[in-house]
Amino acid sequence: MAVAACKRNCFSVDQIRLVIDFENGVSTEVTEGDEGYKELLLMLPKCLDSCPSEKDWWEKVAFPPFATNRTCLYRRPQ
Repeated sequence: MAVAACKRNCFSVDQIRLVIDFENGVSTEVTEGDEGYKELLLMLPKCLDSCPSEKDWWEKVAFPPFATNRTCLYRRPQ
């Protein structure tokens, strides 16, 4: 399992997303507009060892504008 944060260009604005890749090959994206997004951000560091909090990665993903800036937040040890 891995969790990454990235940004998608949505024409005139950027949207920050969490990308969760599961070990079975399934992947899902949670966008900042989705219900439960903020709660998920708060739970990730509590549930996943070494996963940083939003304040530790947000600026790296948000800037510069219109760049994907994919940043790995967590990768399950193998």
